[in-house]
This record gives sequence, C-alpha cells and structure tokens, in this order.
Amino acid sequence: MIEEGTVLAALRTAMRGRPDGADVFAQEIGLLDIEVNGRAVRSVRGTNLGAAVLVRDGASTGHACVDSHDDRSVLDAAATAASICRRRGGSSDRRSVLSRRHGSCAIRVDPATVGLDRKVEALLIADDVARSHSPKVKQVRAVWHERREHNVVATHDGGLTTDDRLQVRLGVQVVAQENDRSWSGYEARGITGGFELLEEAPPEEVAAEAARRAVEMLGGVDMESRLMPVVLAPAVAGLVVHEVYGHALEADAVPADGDPDGGAAMPRGLGAKVGTEEITIRDDPLVPGGFASYAFDGEGIAAQAVTLVEHGRIAGYLCDRASAARAGMGLNGHGLRQDYRYAPLPRMTNTHLLNGTSDPYDLVGGVANGVYVTALTGGGVNPSTGNCAFGISEAHLIDRGQIGQAVRASSIVGSSSDLLKRIVAVGNDFAARPNRCGKSGQWVRCTIGSPTVLIERILVTGSGR
Repeated sequence: MIEEGTVLAALRTAMRGRPDGADVFAQEIGLLDIEVNGRAVRSVRGTNLGAAVLVRDGASTGHACVDSHDDRSVLDAAATAASICRRRGGSSDRRSVLSRRHGSCAIRVDPATVGLDRKVEALLIADDVARSHSPKVKQVRAVWHERREHNVVATHDGGLTTDDRLQVRLGVQVVAQENDRSWSGYEARGITGGFELLEEAPPEEVAAEAARRAVEMLGGVDMESRLMPVVLAPAVAGLVVHEVYGHALEADAVPADGDPDGGAAMPRGLGAKVGTEEITIRDDPLVPGGFASYAFDGEGIAAQAVTLVEHGRIAGYLCDRASAARAGMGLNGHGLRQDYRYAPLPRMTNTHLLNGTSDPYDLVGGVANGVYVTALTGGGVNPSTGNCAFGISEAHLIDRGQIGQAVRASSIVGSSSDLLKRIVAVGNDFAARPNRCGKSGQWVRCTIGSPTVLIERILVTGSGR
C-alpha cells in the first residue's frame, strides 16, 4: 500500500509550474481467476500495483504512470507528467489536504475467508448441472473471478480519498452440438460484494440457464430477414439503452461549441426529446451491490446518481473533470479508469432503463407475428452514421401473442434515431446483469438493466437470408 507522503509529494511536484490542476492516482489490485474447463481446474492469482499522475493546463494534458509505489518512481512520473503538459503559467496552487474521505463496499462473506476448494466445488457443481441438462451438451466452461482494489486519489484542490472495492463474478458458457450444428449459451452474475453472490445466484441456476439456452437454440429454425415487432426480455434492452443512449450522454460525446449537432444521430441538449414518455434512464454508481458500484470515481469525486433521460427527454450527462470543464457542466463522479495505466474518461456504471407501466404479458400478447429476444451477444452504434446492430444469441418467434419456436436470428439492425422512436412500451419487470464496456481502448465493469421492452418495428436479420 502506497504511503500518503509519497502521494502528496508527487502532487507537489506536479503542481510546481502552477497548472490549472493535477491529481495523483495510486492503485493496488488483487486478482483471482478460477476456471473449470472440461473438468480440468486452473487458478491464477496475482497482484498489480502502480500510480499515475495527470496534469492539466488549458487544453494541454500531461499523463505519466509507473508500475511501482516506490517514492522515486512516483516522483519521476509526476515530473514527467508536468513536463508533458505545456503550461500557460496559470495561477492555481496545491492546497494542503482539506478533506480525507474513505469509501468501501458492503461485504457479507469475504472471499478471502473462503477456501479455494469451496470455490472450485461451486464451479464443478455448475459443470455437473450443465452436462446433465442434455447429452447434446459437449463443452462447459465455468469461471469464478475476484477483483479487489485499493485506490488512493490526491487532487490539487485539497482532496485525499481512498476507496476499497471488491467485485466478484460467476460465469458459465455451454456449447451444445448435434451432427454438424452447434450453439453456445452463456449466463453470468456479478456484484460489488463477496462470496454471498452464490447465495443470490447459485451455480446450479446459472449453469442450468446457460445449458437451456444452448440446447434450445441448437434446435432453432432458420428465419429470413424481415421487418417485424421485437420484444426484448428483462435486462436485454439494457444493452440497447447502454449503446444507443448511454454513450451519447457521456459528456465527451457532446460536440464542441459552434457545432450544435456534431453529426450526431441523437438530438443534443437538456430537454431534447429522445424517446417516448415511458423512457426514463438512470446511471447510478451507488446501487447497493451493483457490479459497477463505488463510492468515489477515478478522480476522487464522490459518486452520484444521474438521471440521463426523464420521460423521453435528456435530463443529464456523465462527466469527468475534463469533459465537465469543456462542456460547462458540473461534476458527478463518473470519471473512470480501467486501471492506473489510463487517464480517466466519463463512463457509465449501473445504467438502468427504469420500470414503465405496461404488463410484460400484454407486450407479448399484443404481437401477432414477431420475435421475443432473451439474449444479445453485444452490439454498438456507428457514431458518424447512427447505424446500430445488436447480435442475437437467443430468440423465439411470437405467433398470435404466444412465445413459440426458437429461431436462429442473427441480429437487430437499424438506425439509432429510428430505434429511439420505435420503443413504444416499457414493462414493469426490471432485471439487471453484469457486463463490460469498451471505450477508447479501456474496459470497465458496467451493469445493463431494463424491464421488458416493445420495439414496434425493426429489421431482424436471420440465418435464412
């Protein structure tokens, strides 16, 4: 664990040229990964530590990092960051520490008190359950992941924060095969917390869902591409919301002054209409146990919940220090880093489409001919064109209001602007799942969450096209 004196000395070094601002971010990460694959057990444990110094002056930024907590190395990184930043000769100065704050997450069962054998046993149970589901199950991979962080941030305005986090995740991937056809099913659960995850999400349940998905979809029928109504199951629409709404409402996506639209597919500005009255989206890093929850962000700012869209209109943006200053917005604790090697960016955390007023059974029951999607493999939006696509890993036909045969659909394709208008109903059966999000070469944890959602008409591509 880095000494407080080292962090403060590095901050003094970074601020010698009186730039507009600077921060020192030090981190220690403990990792444990256990995998059961084909009944073979593999475990890897490791520790990463380092520090980064960021110096800002006007539009100029200097960033340097080091894989060490050694005094000399951290001070050298501070000097390097200061030299990179082309200072204008500002008037800021480092204040003495005005506030010390500490954040931590609630852990009911610390995984450090649980033996490796119990963790392996949980994965072997998952393997057994998946294989017993059907003789068509040919491959099973079960993974337990732990990530424990201790973060320290010192800022030029007198803040000194420490934040301890622990995320755990259980994932099961199953491959079913028959003749020359195969299909993969995946299911995962994760929390900010401890081994109590297995009480909330027993390995038997996670494995059974992954196996069911693989086997059902193996027997799916091919379908042709066509425009049709699509009902997205609970949690599934969360990925669409994340990609279509969330990234557009990270403040570094706000166009520069003089370019009000910036070629963006989504309307810009607070109050702009971006959906129906049913759509309210919140990003909340304070959700108890949320997979992406924390007390302080990577810049030492206290985490805050942000309503991004309220009743179909833009209500807020996610900011780090740089994007908030550029866009003239307030800080809200969303400046995240993959780890100490990276500079912070405005990022989503636990991003949820909140419950609407519709009964999910009515959403399905009102569709004469469409598709019910229960799992997506991923997706994204082209920021220059607004075109979007989401891969489908499990879907079923809807025939006269009834969910029926599994279909081997390929993807949902359209324009984000059109999709925003076509989400016509939102259910009241919210669910969330852990995920990871990539942006500008950095990967961070996130949660995608939503109730059932009805898209009135969109292109579904099929394997029979």
